[in-house]
Amino acid sequence: MEEKNIKETIRAKAAEAAEAAAEAAQAQDGEEYGDIRIADEVICIVASLAAQEVPGVVGMSGGLTDGINRFLGKENASKGVRLHFEGKLVNASVYINVEYGCCIPEIALEVQEKVKDAIEAMTGYEVQFVDVNVEGVAKRRASELEKESSSDVDMAEILQAQAKSAEATEANSFEQQLVNLHDDHDFKLPPEEDMDEKHRKFLEED
Repeated sequence: MEEKNIKETIRAKAAEAAEAAAEAAQAQDGEEYGDIRIADEVICIVASLAAQEVPGVVGMSGGLTDGINRFLGKENASKGVRLHFEGKLVNASVYINVEYGCCIPEIALEVQEKVKDAIEAMTGYEVQFVDVNVEGVAKRRASELEKESSSDVDMAEILQAQAKSAEATEANSFEQQLVNLHDDHDFKLPPEEDMDEKHRKFLEED
């Protein structure tokens, strides 16, 4: 009987200690830190941007709302995403358009992973599931392909120009050295074997 009373006393004291600790933590959070609220639209934008990072996703599908916004000349960065909250748990539905010729199941799986990771990393919410709805199929715009191609060409031209500039700078530097040496009474040409082919050619032309 006495042993039973001791166990009940220990349980009661443990419960009181746990309750006191919880109340202290709640009071501390309220007094020192305050609340953090993230707008639903912010989470939608995070999910939308994450989905569009997946290769093969050519855009988000906003349905009727997107059509109205485009008619009104408005951009909606959070289009194509719907959220449902249960406390700190969130369920997301994303609506995408994919590129023609891609494997849709693979794209959808990667979208789920990207959206889940982005929301959890940036907001602290726990994502229970991500529903992916493929609303359309489209080919990439010719302008986008041309832009990528021209970008590669521009980079090649830049590299070529930099190489030519470096060669011209080196040649001018060598010419200036020769002029300075000519002005010096003790001028002596270096041995021919110490010159590279470009410098020997320059002396022959001179």
